[in-house]
This record gives sequence, structure tokens and C-alpha cells, in this order.
Amino acid sequence: MATLLRLVARKTTKYCANRLFNHTKFGQPCCFISTSKKNKESLTVRPDSTTPLEETEEFKRLKEHFADWDPEKSKNWVSYGFDFTDRDMDTFMKNMVMFLIVSCTFVAAMTFVMYSPDVRLKNWAWREAFLELERREREGLPLVDPNLVNPETVELPSEEEIGDQDIII
Repeated sequence: MATLLRLVARKTTKYCANRLFNHTKFGQPCCFISTSKKNKESLTVRPDSTTPLEETEEFKRLKEHFADWDPEKSKNWVSYGFDFTDRDMDTFMKNMVMFLIVSCTFVAAMTFVMYSPDVRLKNWAWREAFLELERREREGLPLVDPNLVNPETVELPSEEEIGDQDIII
């Protein structure tokens, strides 16, 4: 997932940078102008290009077919990929799949995230800290004990074991 997001971020950044800085050079705006002479003689025209092409039977049929842009007609229907023969079933399945994927999945995911238990035990740690502070106040102990571990139980190495090692405190 992270690889996909990194790839999208790189492509988006590269695309935006190209769009923003495509017409600038060293921060200065520039305009690309052709300085060549306008030579009208460079255009070549075929002598027979002024006469219209002969319309064949297939060309007439295609011209008539593509002249009608009404989306309600069955010849202009493009399937969504769920049913290639029944237009109503195809539309219904597209709507149902989009509803299930978008609405139900996102709602279920957000509900799960919002009502999931405290997996990091953050709330538990806060409650325990307040209970410990209250116990220490009640017993008259300092709120934070400088000797968290009893110094009498700690065994330190002798001078010979330490030798010439640097001790950082």
C-alpha cells in the first residue's frame, strides 16, 4: 500500500511540476514563437482534393448510424460489463455494486474504526496513572519516586570489571 501511495505521489508531483514550470526558464516566463518566414508555397494541394469523395453504400450506412446520438436507443447502449444483453439488469447491477462497495464498505469500515477497542491501551494507561497518583497522595508518598528501583537490590560491577572503560552518566 505504501509503495502504491509513493508511486502516485511521485507521478502526481512530476505531472504538476511539468504543468507549472513547462513555460518558464530559470523562473522567467518565456514564449515559444516561430521566427521562420511564413512561406505559403510549402503547402501542397493535390489537384483532385477539391472534388468530393464518392459515397459508398457502407459509408452511407455508417454516416446514418453515427448521426443518431440518442442514448435511449438500444444501438447506442454501452454495457457496464455486468450483463451484455439486458440493459436494465446491467444498470441495476452497476448501481447495486456501487452501493455495496462505496456506501456499505465505507460505512462499515468507519464504524469499525470508530468503535474498535483501545488497541494501544492508551485509555488504560491514563486510568492507571491517575489511580497510581491517587494512591501515592493517599499514602503520603512523593508523586514521582526518584528511586524507581530499590538501590539495595542493584548489583554494580566492581572496579576491576569496569577496567578502563568510559562511564557515561
